[in-house]
Amino acid sequence: MKKTPFIIISIFALLILLGIIFTTKNDRKNIYNKITSAVIPVSTNKLAKDGVYTLSSFNNDLVSENITLALEGENIGVTFCNIGGGNYSLQENIIKADITITEMACDSKDLMEMESLFTQELHKGMIFSYEENILSLQSQEGGDIFVFEYGNPEPVFDGNDSSAVTQ
Repeated sequence: MKKTPFIIISIFALLILLGIIFTTKNDRKNIYNKITSAVIPVSTNKLAKDGVYTLSSFNNDLVSENITLALEGENIGVTFCNIGGGNYSLQENIIKADITITEMACDSKDLMEMESLFTQELHKGMIFSYEENILSLQSQEGGDIFVFEYGNPEPVFDGNDSSAVTQ
C-alpha cells in the first residue's frame, strides 16, 4: 500500500512525458501562440509617450515661439518664457498638474498670458487626447486648446525636482 502513491505519480509523469514527446513541433508552436496571444496588456495610465512635445497651435492659431512640454514617467516639464515642472495625475481623460515655474518676465505679454493660462488650467484639470504623436489639451470649460506635436530632443529632468529643459 505504501507504493501506491509512488505508482500513481509515476504513471502521471509518464503520461505527461508521452504527451510532450508525441506533440509535434507545430502543435507546441500553436499552443505557445495561443498562450502568448491571450496576454492582456496592462494599462500604463500614461498621458502619452515620454519625450518632448512642441506647441504647434493655440486656439487654432499657429505658434511660432519654441514652447515645449516634456513628459517622463509621471513628471511633466514646460518651457514657455519660463521653465517649470512637477508631477501630473490622470483621471479618465483629465490631466491635473501643479507646476512650479520660474517667474521671469516674458518679452511678449501674449506669451506671458498664455503661460499663465496653461499652468492655471493644468492645475484645475484639462481634457486631453493623444493620437498619432499629437497631444491636445483643452480647458474643461471647452475653450482654450493647446495642441502639441511629438518629436523634439529628449527631456532632461534635474534630479528629483521634475524641472525639464531640452538638450
